[in-house]
Amino acid sequence: MNEKVGEQSTLAESDVMVTTTSDGSLRESSAHGFDARTPARRHALGLARRVASHRCPVLIMGPTGVGKEVLAEDIHRHGDRATKRFVAVNCAAVSSALFESTFFGHMRGSFTGATSDKPGLVELADRGTLFLDEVGELSLDNQAKLLRFLAQGTYWPVGSTTERRADVRIISATNRDISVGSDAFREDLYYRLSVITIRIPRLEPVDVKAIARSLAIQLAAHHGIDLEDDDVATVAEHCAGREWNGGARELRNLVERLMVLWTPDRPREELFAEVLGERSRRAGPARQERAEPSLASARVSKDLDSLVFLGIAAQCEDVKELAQRTERTVQAVYLRLKKLGLGPRNIGQNPELTTRMEEFRRRVAPELPWIRVLLTGS
Repeated sequence: MNEKVGEQSTLAESDVMVTTTSDGSLRESSAHGFDARTPARRHALGLARRVASHRCPVLIMGPTGVGKEVLAEDIHRHGDRATKRFVAVNCAAVSSALFESTFFGHMRGSFTGATSDKPGLVELADRGTLFLDEVGELSLDNQAKLLRFLAQGTYWPVGSTTERRADVRIISATNRDISVGSDAFREDLYYRLSVITIRIPRLEPVDVKAIARSLAIQLAAHHGIDLEDDDVATVAEHCAGREWNGGARELRNLVERLMVLWTPDRPREELFAEVLGERSRRAGPARQERAEPSLASARVSKDLDSLVFLGIAAQCEDVKELAQRTERTVQAVYLRLKKLGLGPRNIGQNPELTTRMEEFRRRVAPELPWIRVLLTGS
């Protein structure tokens, strides 16, 4: 049963989610669990399960629509706070003027329109989990206010003369790079949020296929459509052959459009052509080979440099060897590993290092024609 928090927060209900179980404790459960068909997503889920029972902050990074919030819910659901509140807030919707009132609450008469005491999200999430979605969108002023609470576990409601304390587990998510070196994000806050960092890569075809099957079955039942197994498989195959820059949300919208327009006597290919026809297909090897060289950018240079660094790290045994082979100081190697979300324990043949290398390979792949021309001169 959903519990609205419109009267408990200055944000709209769509921006803050608090749900409750039958015994009165708050908890959120996604209709679909985190789908982990590829090695990278299995690694992300495995890491999430390992840290679920710990209080340490978790930062989930990945493109839009890959399941960051679903993974956050999974961490909460499998931890020792599962029977307590899971409160989610869209940080991009929090203005600087309302930040303190939204997060820490306010007292009656503390400002115009404050007609009664209102608890903030921190109080609502006490002994539970506070999920900070799009944390990278917080302004620098708001980051400083959040940092104080994370450092001390105490806060002051607006207009209050009494300091309060809350025991809140923080899980945050972002779709952009907020690691050390980002001018728009405080380094000290990044380290507070990223005790454990989990990276989720873009959806692979096998992920899309599995999610599309699940969505087709669920949405067909919702719209009263009797789908045959072959129809479900066909929907999944068509979806797996397309790019989904909007992630699972975009995929869900399209599958629902298919179900809304579905009629038993309509030719399937005609329907797929109408709904899917405008979408670009995934580029195969032959198409990539013919691709025109794209313009180089600073990002390509950084990604290549990171890929080379990780490739060398995979062949080393410790920080000292990595420093020697990359002609860096040991301290510089430590800092570089931190920026990549890794640590000394990840040097060598390590799943987390391998996952990061795969991410950089995918980012560099579209530039291969240009790089080939650069190397060969033709």
